[in-house]
Amino acid sequence: MPYNNPIKIKTASLGDTEEKSITIHDYYDINLGYIVDYSCNGNIIGEQLKRYGPITIPAYERVNKVKIDFTYDSVDDRSVIRIGDFSITSISQSGVAGTYDIKLDSSEIYIDVGAKNTDPDLCYLRGGKLKVTFLYN
Repeated sequence: MPYNNPIKIKTASLGDTEEKSITIHDYYDINLGYIVDYSCNGNIIGEQLKRYGPITIPAYERVNKVKIDFTYDSVDDRSVIRIGDFSITSISQSGVAGTYDIKLDSSEIYIDVGAKNTDPDLCYLRGGKLKVTFLYN
């Protein structure tokens, strides 16, 4: 729910004061959309992630939860999403969705997303799409 607080502003050219209403949202959205140009090597065991960032999160110290909507067509072997120090690894074949507690240590973060290869041979993430919403307390 956004906050609507009236503020008084003074226009520099006229010296007049008028009251305006501003909207302060209690969330910050990052919609990365489709994950393009992603590939991973089936011969390498471990996480193979694509990095986005740095991304500046306003009022990061007020963030207490993160809502993740990470969908994909298929993955081999596991999907991984990492936001700063927070990480989720999933074996789901359709995606990861939910709201999680988080504490950010800085306004500058990186979002890493991709696959974790656990067996040699295949490694892929197909049709990945990611939206992250930071929720403020």
